[in-house]
Amino acid sequence: MWKSKTIKGEIFLYSPYNLPAFLVRKNENCKSFIIHLHGLTEGMMSVPYLSPLIDSLESFNLISCQFRSAHSSWGTHSMMTDCEDLDHLLCLLSSDYKAQNIILIGHSTGCQDILWWCEHGKYHDLVTNIVLQAPVSDRDLFRFFDKQEHEQQEKKIEEEEEKEEKEKVDEKENKNEQEVETKSEPSEDYQNLLIKSKQLINQKKPLEIVNFLEKTPISAYRWYSLNSRLGDEDYFSFDLSQNEIFERVKKITTMHVLLVFSGNDEFVNFPIEDCKRFYKRLAGSFKNALSVEYEIIDNAPHNLLGSENKFVNLFNKWIKKTKKN
Repeated sequence: MWKSKTIKGEIFLYSPYNLPAFLVRKNENCKSFIIHLHGLTEGMMSVPYLSPLIDSLESFNLISCQFRSAHSSWGTHSMMTDCEDLDHLLCLLSSDYKAQNIILIGHSTGCQDILWWCEHGKYHDLVTNIVLQAPVSDRDLFRFFDKQEHEQQEKKIEEEEEKEEKEKVDEKENKNEQEVETKSEPSEDYQNLLIKSKQLINQKKPLEIVNFLEKTPISAYRWYSLNSRLGDEDYFSFDLSQNEIFERVKKITTMHVLLVFSGNDEFVNFPIEDCKRFYKRLAGSFKNALSVEYEIIDNAPHNLLGSENKFVNLFNKWIKKTKKN
């Protein structure tokens, strides 16, 4: 049975948008911080490994921040707004907390946020280490769901046709029913939605809503950012070459990098051997970094539920190793 746990800390507002962040201090004089960046649809303290990570820390304060894109707001925000929010937080830590040593941990889309910030953000001199936990491709995921949807639709049509044949419906009635069925299908498929989104961006209408997922409105820009090849968020798609990824991350030259993959990630729909080859290729893209390591936590889900301590032990060993270097 799941048990609740009290974590003592303080919530402060860190940006002109009154965004909240949760801070757990190890001591008042500590100037080293770990900042955790949440994933898509999530917010502060959204992953189960943060609590044991806090318990294990000796010389770091931990901050779990929340961006404007948190929860159901993700569809109308972007990597750019996340980057601005992170810069506001780093600026505050530098000025008010005299931070000197900062580690960024990104979960899921938080990984893309970190890499986008490395390309376009500020205050890079404050950050020594970055951790990408569960870096997955939204483009690969949406294409998988789109394929499933088409297969289900085709199966439905075949079942309807078989039913009509069994019932010996005449040709005219059959045609009418097929026309009704066609009208009930989505008016735009995945590719057409990409084209429409790109057109709206070119027309300087990036915030126009083009789709809804579970009642969440999605702007043309966000849909295109998530789903276009080498779009703003396309760092981890399996069809990207090592050089294509390198061109996106080559500015990372002053930081240590750790990539942590889940062996049973429900948002990755490729055979494990394909995953291993891609993870090695992805890690090899960070050749300009001070160091890069990657680990696969066997049988772990996307958020590491049930494997929290494995991640915490891995993280702490890695931090000690990079300090020596």
